Amino acid sequence: NMFDAERDLRRVVELPAAREFRPSGWGSISPAASDSSLDRLAGVPVTNSYESSARFEGVPINRASSAFDGDLRTAWISEYNPVTEPWVRWRGEQPVAVRRITLKRLPGRYLKPTRVSVATPYGGFDLPVGRGGEVVLPRTVVTSELKITILSVKRLRRVARGARVPRSVALSEIGVAGLPAANPRRDGDFTTSCSAARVSSNGRSVALRFSGDLSAMDAGEALRFGSCKGAGLSLSRGSNLVAAIPGKVFSVDSLLLHGTAPVVAPTRTTRTATIGTDGKVTLAGAGWLVLGESFSPGWRAWCSDRSGRERELSAPQQIDGFANGWRISGSNCLSARFEFGPQRFADFGYWISGLAGFALLTFILIGLWRRRGTHSPDTDDRPAAVRRAIDRTTASGVELTVAPRSESSGAALQDSRGPRLSVWLFATSTLSVAIVGLLYVIKPATSAQGINFDYPLDHVVEHWVALAAMISLVAGAALDIVARHRRSADSG
Repeated sequence: NMFDAERDLRRVVELPAAREFRPSGWGSISPAASDSSLDRLAGVPVTNSYESSARFEGVPINRASSAFDGDLRTAWISEYNPVTEPWVRWRGEQPVAVRRITLKRLPGRYLKPTRVSVATPYGGFDLPVGRGGEVVLPRTVVTSELKITILSVKRLRRVARGARVPRSVALSEIGVAGLPAANPRRDGDFTTSCSAARVSSNGRSVALRFSGDLSAMDAGEALRFGSCKGAGLSLSRGSNLVAAIPGKVFSVDSLLLHGTAPVVAPTRTTRTATIGTDGKVTLAGAGWLVLGESFSPGWRAWCSDRSGRERELSAPQQIDGFANGWRISGSNCLSARFEFGPQRFADFGYWISGLAGFALLTFILIGLWRRRGTHSPDTDDRPAAVRRAIDRTTASGVELTVAPRSESSGAALQDSRGPRLSVWLFATSTLSVAIVGLLYVIKPATSAQGINFDYPLDHVVEHWVALAAMISLVAGAALDIVARHRRSADSG
């Protein structure tokens, strides 16, 4: 799932005078680079091509040729996604006869393929993976292209507490009789052509060349680059938009512009900001007050001057792509404070919830207090309609046997079922709330440095259990209200 939110490194460089710079710096292999392009750097001939859907975490050693190099220590590793379905492919000049394929897994915490698709230019097969990773085709196929797609996997049953759930497959070797080995070089130096990347500004560009060690490249480490033939990039006086444009294989991560400073007349420098021993910043002149929190128009800021008078600043502006900034003057901003405006609505909701809970608890206690002593052994629990019928016949002096109608019996039975079901629903709601707390204790989700944005997804089960508790509570309350209303109507 790797991607680069900023593929092109673009920065505005302001200069007091025109200068020429030699670009250099550090870069890396782009996750979008093809596996075959990395094989070319490692000396794999073009007669055989090895490709895959993706390399796990973008690391070059996890590319497709690692499953065809005859070395069980290296492997093609890819994240398993049932939607896109990871695949690995070989394509060569000489066809081979394929009937049996052996998928050797890399030892470790990886998912086990259970079903694969074996495709050739002449058709494909959907086949199970047998014991030992053997895949047997229904017939022998002679082909110069073979594509294996992982359709399903067997996940690990047990995952240690706090450990990451495995999400990748790793094949250390894909064995096919007659298939040529990849044999990429794993050490030694490499140097790219001048089209690896480039730096441009004001319509002019400089080509970049990467170089380094193949073992460092395979490990995904930083690789040094420089301009071809020491070419320089000319920047003009004032603002210059400098862009580091990546190539098909390499990305620019850190750019250094080096050049000799021009000879200019000395100018007097002025210190505009100082930091005291107490950590306070003294600013002379205009500047920016920056809050290093995620940008939101809800943030508000106030500044206090030397007299202690406080004034509110205007709406924040986005700083460094994420932070909140306010334009200030140092003489009018001796100290500052911040407040997140929408927080007051959350606080208001907390107070409403607390008061509502207190009111409900008060009503329950009052109801229990009023019911004290209302039930006694002599209490007549017969339906109201039956009691009224018996009372009337008794007053007339005629001895009659009066029985309620069948509809009344059905209504009484329904009234008795209503409270019983509501009690079950209330019990289910209470149990669900207890289960939610228990699940948080049994399966705590780690939030490294408080920046784990998948934290809500780790507790999605608890969310649905809490929702079931709320639905049970509402349904039980509705049934209880309907039953009480019917009893009141019958007694009336």
